[in-house]
Amino acid sequence: MKRTEPTRTVQYFSDEYLEYCKQLTPTQILKFIDQFQRLHWSRQRQAELIELDRNEEDGSSK
Repeated sequence: MKRTEPTRTVQYFSDEYLEYCKQLTPTQILKFIDQFQRLHWSRQRQAELIELDRNEEDGSSK
């Protein structure tokens, strides 16, 4: 099965939020990136597991 790239979302940020982000410390930024990656990768992994489960039921393989 051909693997597709994950969809990318467009995000719009308010001026207030951008000003808030300018005040974040490097540690806060790294924590945000780490949490975002964990959330994104866990959803991607769940989708892969669901796809694998469906293939196991019908006897097909990747």
